[in-house]
Amino acid sequence: IEVELHTRSENYSRHEVVTKLMRTFDNEEVMFKRDGSLCRINGFEMVSTNCTFDYHKNHFWNEFFSLNPNEFVKAWHGKECGIHIHCSRESFTENQLRRLNVFYNHISNTDFIEKMSCRDLTSENSTTYVNFRPERDFNSPLYTSGSHNKYSVINFNNTDTFEIRIFRSNIKQISFFRYLEFVHTVNLWIKSNDKSDDSNLLVVDYLNWLIQNVHKDFSNLLIYFDDKQEFEHLKYIEEWKPIYLNYKTIVQDFRTDNSELINQEIESEN
Repeated sequence: IEVELHTRSENYSRHEVVTKLMRTFDNEEVMFKRDGSLCRINGFEMVSTNCTFDYHKNHFWNEFFSLNPNEFVKAWHGKECGIHIHCSRESFTENQLRRLNVFYNHISNTDFIEKMSCRDLTSENSTTYVNFRPERDFNSPLYTSGSHNKYSVINFNNTDTFEIRIFRSNIKQISFFRYLEFVHTVNLWIKSNDKSDDSNLLVVDYLNWLIQNVHKDFSNLLIYFDDKQEFEHLKYIEEWKPIYLNYKTIVQDFRTDNSELINQEIESEN
């Protein structure tokens, strides 16, 4: 995970902030570096090492979030700051990588992807950091020459990973893990079959898989969909009621156990 940040310069220098944040990690697990797309004085990027989904969720970021990093840095309001999530290519077949490419770029999914990213991905200004390639289909090449292709919503121009580049930077804990859970559940959905075409890759297909595979590990994502009432219609369909009840139970348990974090999400970041 790559997290782009800006210091709250009126209180701390970049060096002081990086030192504070670095102390919350094992030095072998995270790297801090400058990024040419960020403010030369206040901007920097925090890059994690490779971890499993479970390790990211339950270990890697614990001390970082305990520090209350919003006191020291801007993420959501950091100028053009984003979060990029890399995934290992070797755990996907060629067919699955191609289907991922279609899902993230499909013109019918654009509005949903944009809402999930919390970012304007279709304006003229967005092309400086990310852009859709709606012309891509199952047979489109994954690697394409030219530096501009690095800025695709899903970037395949790395040797060992592909990179989801869509997200607006956010270091409120629930939103941060919602991003991660979204990428992870899309990956699981895509890996659930090995079709050799671009069929059934619309948002409705993803949501249909998700509601049938709900798990407490996806709770940050599920409360987002609950807030949007994405699955409310299911409570009126008899055969879907058990699935809907399971989903609502997970959501309610999470809300009960994490009321303070949820309140932090509601409060606007300064």
